[in-house]
Parts: sequence; C-alpha cells; structure tokens
Amino acid sequence: MAVYREKVPPANGCRACEKSAGRTRQACLYHSIGYAVAEVDFLSTRLALLTPSTDSSGSEGGEQ
Repeated sequence: MAVYREKVPPANGCRACEKSAGRTRQACLYHSIGYAVAEVDFLSTRLALLTPSTDSSGSEGGEQ
C-alpha cells in the first residue's frame, strides 16, 4: 500500500498527538499536514525524475 494512504502515527512528546491518538490513533493535524507536505515533495521529485524535460523555452517545438 502507498505510504500516503497509511495512517500517520502520533509524534512522541506531542500533547495534541496524544489526545488525537486516543480518539483516532493518528497524529494531530499539525503533524499530519507536515507528513502530507513531505509526501507531496517526495512524489514531486519522483515525477520530475520520470518526466522527460523540455527545451529551455518550454515549448514542444515547431512553434514560433
């Protein structure tokens, strides 16, 4: 299963995570958002590595 679909575990020492973990067994909103941002950065990097680059003008060619 992809990492972004898994539940974000609570952070150690975070009181909000402790409260949230009691209800949902997930991290607090602050840590969940941080995890999501890191995941988007990771996926953007992977996509950039897999996508062929265009020339410096950004056009596909043939356009003037």
